[in-house]
Amino acid sequence: MPRIVIVEDEILIGVFVQEVLRDAGFSVDFAADAKTCLSLFETAADAAVIDVGLPDLTGDQLTQQLRQAAPSLPIVLTTGYDHHHYEALFASDQRIRILGKPFDAPQLVYALHDLNVTATAVSPAP
Repeated sequence: MPRIVIVEDEILIGVFVQEVLRDAGFSVDFAADAKTCLSLFETAADAAVIDVGLPDLTGDQLTQQLRQAAPSLPIVLTTGYDHHHYEALFASDQRIRILGKPFDAPQLVYALHDLNVTATAVSPAP
């Protein structure tokens, strides 16, 4: 079962993302900040879903730190801000997808599927 680390400081969004990914057949770990996320990566993870607006680091800063430790880690960055900025910032990184908020369950699962991170519980929507 693929293990996904979710990093989201808004509790309702975090609960939604956890439920979606568990229902899709993923194992899920949750962090409300970058520091907790980094401690979770002491053990292997298959992917990360990271909000860009975290209290201790921005999501792009956290992504850059994770890239140093795990260069091929699939990452979905979620943002309520202008997602085009982040698409441009990470345009050269083929292991990152940007997902604008609000997003729905199929969009989240599809973003992971697009990064070749899949579970067997459901088929992602196109």
